[in-house]
Amino acid sequence: MVSVSGIIEAALSSILEEGYKNIRAGTNEDRNFQSMIDLAYTNGLISRSTKYKLQGLRRIRNSIHLSSIEYQEHVAYEPDDVNSYLDLLDKFHEELASALG
Repeated sequence: MVSVSGIIEAALSSILEEGYKNIRAGTNEDRNFQSMIDLAYTNGLISRSTKYKLQGLRRIRNSIHLSSIEYQEHVAYEPDDVNSYLDLLDKFHEELASALG
């Protein structure tokens, strides 16, 4: 899920950098993933449901980063987990495309 998380974080960072629809990082100089998710929600780019799912994904990604180097993501998830996060990526893409027109 690190890859899905990275794709979403990169997309949000790009949107903030480019200032789409006058949406900017504002005073968020560190541009951490949590605050970018909050900013995307506040500016109507994503739904409340997606915001909370992304925060959950962020927490999972952070726990992976903080765990062991021996952690093997490819054996850590069941197919249903993978499908759930791929669905979240699709939902994020749909909401972003709709909001940014």
